[in-house]
Amino acid sequence: METLVGFMVGYLVGTRQGRDGMRRTRESFDAIRTSPEVRQLVTTGAAIAGSTAKQLLSGGAGPLLAAVSRRAAALMNDEDRRAA
Repeated sequence: METLVGFMVGYLVGTRQGRDGMRRTRESFDAIRTSPEVRQLVTTGAAIAGSTAKQLLSGGAGPLLAAVSRRAAALMNDEDRRAA
């Protein structure tokens, strides 16, 4: 989320600084877009979406909510371990 806020601030600053500012903003956006963090976010989102679709097709919302809750808890635990 900080990445997106940083990009927005960079965009606003870049538009006030002319072509050079816009060039730097585009370079920053490309660096963000190709960063490992963003790639991980996309991968995780795709995995959750796939799991959600399977749950919906196999049994409805009850199992789906339980699966999403378990996955979110696992992701938070992974984040806590990496931060330590």
